[in-house]
Amino acid sequence: MSELPLPTARDWMRPPKLTLRPGDDVFAAIDRLLAAGLPTAAVLDGGQLVGIFTEKDAIRALSRLLYDATADTGAVRDHMSRDFSRCTPQMDFFRVAELFLSCNFPTLPVVDDGRLIGVVERRALLVCVHDYRQRLAASRTRDAAAAGHQADRPRGIEAQQRSAAGATREQLVRLFSRRKN
Repeated sequence: MSELPLPTARDWMRPPKLTLRPGDDVFAAIDRLLAAGLPTAAVLDGGQLVGIFTEKDAIRALSRLLYDATADTGAVRDHMSRDFSRCTPQMDFFRVAELFLSCNFPTLPVVDDGRLIGVVERRALLVCVHDYRQRLAASRTRDAAAAGHQADRPRGIEAQQRSAAGATREQLVRLFSRRKN
């Protein structure tokens, strides 16, 4: 049977559509997040990933401002998530799925040597796994067709003896015949 290589994060990641800096005004960051229609934005300091600013972080910042009626809004660094999962471009989709299942972030940054090179989205992972399953099923169907009658033949002497023990002559001919019936 031919083996399909497992897709890696590099295969379905996309470039980051929005990045922020730690010193950006939190309301300007919220405006940019909403305008981009994204649930998260990577926070970069000198090209290094230092945090993730999420819709949840934005809601928390807005709620605090409205509840406390404070004029000081703060910077992105004051509201961003610092504890977050990340993946590498070489991680296969099983490992990335494990990360998604253990966190609440809808996107994960793809980091190589501390630098953000892309992001993966939960939905993109779902599409990737679904497509892989379909390709795997098609590959197995092709392999079974290529094997032809060999797939139905018993392998090994013990399997042949078990098959022969209770079979009729016609069944034995069909099982052990080299030609397709």
